[in-house]
Amino acid sequence: MPKFSRFFFIVCTISNATPAVVTSAAHELYVDDIIWFETTGSLPTGLTADTDYYVINNGITADTFQVSASEGGTAINTSSEGSGTHKFQKQNRARLYPLQQENR
Repeated sequence: MPKFSRFFFIVCTISNATPAVVTSAAHELYVDDIIWFETTGSLPTGLTADTDYYVINNGITADTFQVSASEGGTAINTSSEGSGTHKFQKQNRARLYPLQQENR
């Protein structure tokens, strides 16, 4: 099932490495951002489409980042290059419920 986001899928490359490094020029992601991947072929072994991944502090630069299956977790390793064109999308973390206010 597709997830709602105001962001578009962005093309990236994903290394076959321990840990996997995702490369996308000027990705504009921050630590703890939640993303998910899609591909026209198959993702590298170790990653699954339509699964939440967290950007982690390890290895983040303006053009590269690493992901974990949990917030602040260990970087994911990949054991194949996969095939096709890989893309990621940032999850919209907007508040979807009203703030509770005290009675005055």
